[in-house]
Amino acid sequence: MKVLITSASRKVVLVRSFKRYATVYVTDIDPLSPAIYMADFFYKAPFTLSPEFSDFILDLVDREEINMVVPTTDDDLTVVASLREQLIERGVFPLVSSLEVVSICNDKIKTYGFFKKNGIPTPETFPVEEIKGKGPLPFKAVFKKRFGRGSRGLFYLNEGDLPSENIGEDYIVQRYIEGKEFTIDSFVDSRGNVISVVPRERILVSDGVSVRGRTVKSEELIMWGRNICELLRPLGPVNIQCIWGKEGIFFTEINPRFSGGIALTLAAGADFIKWSIDLAYGREITPLPDFEELYMSCYNEPIFFKLPMEGKKF
Repeated sequence: MKVLITSASRKVVLVRSFKRYATVYVTDIDPLSPAIYMADFFYKAPFTLSPEFSDFILDLVDREEINMVVPTTDDDLTVVASLREQLIERGVFPLVSSLEVVSICNDKIKTYGFFKKNGIPTPETFPVEEIKGKGPLPFKAVFKKRFGRGSRGLFYLNEGDLPSENIGEDYIVQRYIEGKEFTIDSFVDSRGNVISVVPRERILVSDGVSVRGRTVKSEELIMWGRNICELLRPLGPVNIQCIWGKEGIFFTEINPRFSGGIALTLAAGADFIKWSIDLAYGREITPLPDFEELYMSCYNEPIFFKLPMEGKKF
């Protein structure tokens, strides 16, 4: 099995985990990204949103006879989902949901619409243009990029603050919910069966990724995670974000890909990596009946290297 992981960046755990089952090829725009030095082969990629990226992926899977493509960023998801048929024709399994599901999840306004349509509790969310020029904010609000990921560009304004007219049109406004942050890591097979639902509390978050956390056996969070997956029908890994406070549980985002904190979910017994390989081979996957309650704390560790020659085995 040859697996291609796009935008490897700092996803060291993901690369190492796939290496237990496959030869791992990675792409990234930055040859100094640490995860590429954990892989078997590396290719420098053009920007995902560039016109060259699609051809770059197709040429690479042809040349290296790749068996599975694993996109890891929101932009990668869109491109690989759009290439689904071309990849399948080449005998390559794309570990990505349908383009429709990806579109719902990547666009926070569409995500909000999905939540509201299906009766899933979610904070009021709307384009920033709807509040410009309308006086002070009626509630504390979070301002996020409509198509952004992680915490890039995120900021808060308090109730009574006057939003600047200079806030970009690509922002959305979401009512601030005070409470604990949770991610619900889930895995769905090719028939829409929910294989696993593992909630974890994001105790400390850095650059949008949980660096301290714990898995939580909450029947309520597990129920919501399962329901959302059954309604959305993604494929493979999906992580659902929510906040649990005095007002209850409110869902804010869905990401149909591996989460940044996947290490904790894997350690708790949910082997998303093996199940991904099983999906590629068309194998039956047995639902996970339980998982372990664990804490996780991450730290930085340097690696030392000489720059790789593209396409050469490390």
